Amino acid sequence: MVDLAELRKKGKGKKAGAAAPSTSAPPQPEPAPEPPPPAPTPPADAPLPVAVPLPQPGPAMEQLLYLSFEIGREIYGFPIDPVQEIIPLSHITRVPNAPREVMGILSLRGIVLPILDIGPFLGQKLAPPSEDSRIIVVALGEELTGIMVDRVLHTVAVPSDLVEPPPATVTDDKGLIAGVHSLQDRLLILLKPEQL
Repeated sequence: MVDLAELRKKGKGKKAGAAAPSTSAPPQPEPAPEPPPPAPTPPADAPLPVAVPLPQPGPAMEQLLYLSFEIGREIYGFPIDPVQEIIPLSHITRVPNAPREVMGILSLRGIVLPILDIGPFLGQKLAPPSEDSRIIVVALGEELTGIMVDRVLHTVAVPSDLVEPPPATVTDDKGLIAGVHSLQDRLLILLKPEQL
């Protein structure tokens, strides 16, 4: 005689066993990626790579400021620091037995100011006094001195590494010339007022 209860148990067990693999099967692991191929080995006699240094920024170029002016046929420049002011030509009182470079004296706000003509030291001659004539007041140590010039031009910024030694043809009886700087079509002759 067939035991139906036993058959039902077996049928249920088979159904449960058949369904189990579909619900409880572990996920399959993904295959590991293949390692990259090894880098080719350079031949033994190949030169080693050389590291190229990056260019380093240099120090900022120093700019020297000069007040440019004309005496005779040349352009000269004083460093801007000792220049105190620029005044128009006024009455100069002659001083007896003064050196040839001393044109005389004048009173500047109560200060007796000697006026010099530095043209002879530079091989130049001042032009006759005109509306363009000026006196540059410079501080020489603790004293003020006026330098007569034919005309004041403007301030010039001169890179320090572009100052060249003066040519042998430039007259410099007193050691006034510090160097020269090329402008567009002329030379700017840089002076050392402390040599006066």
